[in-house]
Amino acid sequence: MTVCKDQGGLNFRDLEGFNLVMLGKQGWKLITNSSSLLTRVVKAKYFLRSGFLGATIGHSPSFTWRSIWSTILMLSLGYRWKIGDGNNINAWKDPWIRTRQNLWPFTISTSNLTNMTVSQLFNLTTNTWNRDFIASIMNA
Repeated sequence: MTVCKDQGGLNFRDLEGFNLVMLGKQGWKLITNSSSLLTRVVKAKYFLRSGFLGATIGHSPSFTWRSIWSTILMLSLGYRWKIGDGNNINAWKDPWIRTRQNLWPFTISTSNLTNMTVSQLFNLTTNTWNRDFIASIMNA
């Protein structure tokens, strides 16, 4: 039920959606502003060894962290990497393929390739994707 501003309400039609967007905004700050006090504190407590998108809920999470953490799926669906040289993007763990529904590649075997970066899939000499190598390690 919407209560108009002149009747003392905030005139929100979808308060749950608005709340999710505001929490997502805080999640986006955790992704993009690594030097802020909020990011440094939350990172130290909840995702010290990964980025926000790879964070787990953890043990005994605060209500605030649980709420912000719940936006990871929403943010990862709209989040896109700027590939650049690809040295900072893990080819298997980071969601970097925009045209795939799940944003990650399928692979035949990743046991010895778990730390491979996107830059290793690129041929710097010809400035193109190394298609033969990609075809040898990934399923279409």
